[in-house]
Amino acid sequence: MLFEAVSSVLKEYSSLKNLFISSINSADKNVINALGMFSERLNKGLKKKKGRYTHYLISNPLNGSTCKRMN
Repeated sequence: MLFEAVSSVLKEYSSLKNLFISSINSADKNVINALGMFSERLNKGLKKKKGRYTHYLISNPLNGSTCKRMN
């Protein structure tokens, strides 16, 4: 499932870096919002699978996570 979500992002953005860069807003003082948008886009691909608890795989700072793995 994780690889399916990453594959979907790669088809749309060509790389994970491009997804992250597209999430950056120059008005932001840090990357928290960009990480949140990045996480939401990847989790969007994971949530297509019903009956499985998969959203824990990619943490989101907008939900209070520290995102240690992502940083």
